[in-house]
Amino acid sequence: LEEKAFAPYFSESGSDSSNSQLMFVNLSQNRLGRIPTDSLDKLGSLIELDLSSNGISDQIAPHSFHSLYKLQKLRLSDNPGIISMHADAFADNINLIELECNHLSNLTEFEAGLLNNKPYLEKFSLQFSQISTLPAELFQNPTYSSLVSTLSLLGAPLDCNCSSYPLFSWITTQQGASSFSAATVRKTKSNNGQNNTHKANVVDVSSKNEQLQIGRRRVGKECRSRWSP
Repeated sequence: LEEKAFAPYFSESGSDSSNSQLMFVNLSQNRLGRIPTDSLDKLGSLIELDLSSNGISDQIAPHSFHSLYKLQKLRLSDNPGIISMHADAFADNINLIELECNHLSNLTEFEAGLLNNKPYLEKFSLQFSQISTLPAELFQNPTYSSLVSTLSLLGAPLDCNCSSYPLFSWITTQQGASSFSAATVRKTKSNNGQNNTHKANVVDVSSKNEQLQIGRRRVGKECRSRWSP
């Protein structure tokens, strides 16, 4: 379905007032093309919204979910047309607990500001995106650093170079990290003047000390020479 097909059911004139009390909406596997901000405007009681597997494309604009103050779970996975997310895309959703943005195959970066004012966030999943670096501000600003452990970057082709120093430094110094899902790290070596790109998997980091130690050994030996800022 396209947005025009279901919009009347969410509008004040096209539905009974009970829709304003909806708490769960699943619009996955449709043909929306964009975030239906106007159609969702009357759903102020919404707690969970699934927009995965649609044709949503381009940038997730500022305040795309501006009326959904109670929203706790948002799924945007499998929308490969999404190429960026504005820092204020989820600015109004202060009660978010889970933000799932997996398999956004054209997403190459995100801004630290996405995590602004997210005191309840437990999971921010960006698995199998094309993110190669993380904002240094995530690890340098106390406002964000407490939320880094909510990130899940499984399958992301993180560059193993100076830009990733804050990330790996954070991994190797954490003793109480709740979780940080494995990512694919790319490292570049010079061989007879030729640059070759290699891939290495970084193990999950969790509160288990043995996993932290594994992470130190594997990441440290492979990337240490490129960590110096």
